[in-house]
Amino acid sequence: MLSGREEAAARQARASWSEYYDHECTLPRIHRHLTNQGLFIERCRRHAGGPRLLEIGVGSGIVGAYLSQSDFRVVGLDYDRGVLRISRDVNSRFGGGVQFVQGDMFHLPFRPQSFDACIHQGLLEHFDPDDILKALDAQLLVAPRVVFSVPTKRWTGGVRGDERLWSGAHWRRLLAEFRVVDVF
Repeated sequence: MLSGREEAAARQARASWSEYYDHECTLPRIHRHLTNQGLFIERCRRHAGGPRLLEIGVGSGIVGAYLSQSDFRVVGLDYDRGVLRISRDVNSRFGGGVQFVQGDMFHLPFRPQSFDACIHQGLLEHFDPDDILKALDAQLLVAPRVVFSVPTKRWTGGVRGDERLWSGAHWRRLLAEFRVVDVF
């Protein structure tokens, strides 16, 4: 349970994500983003287990649009309607095939095993340990695997305000109840 101050900070962070992603999506920006996300994209390809992906927390929409142009059928889910608008625009502008859904990662609006994998990057570090475990449990109901990336204490790219930059050891302890097959 969040305190009143923590909940207000969380609401503020969520309210401003669409502002964070609301910028012109140029080809150089897309190239930089895909280059930065190269290892994550490669791990998604390696561990997806099939073509049906649920991307949770779609951000700019670039990764989902990119994956949807290869061998994947991507559904993008986000809580923030503004972020979804931005991601839809990017997807449309660059010929992506992502289907978008407004929803909550703690209460996913899909049948069990609807996807081969859930993917997300830069999402879980915004939540406390209990919520991270709840989110992963919900994701493992709709897909047999989850591929995700989080920044750790080694991250030098700056923070947005509410990230938890934990050590890799902390993440391994937190995820001890899950079968982790790859860490990078």
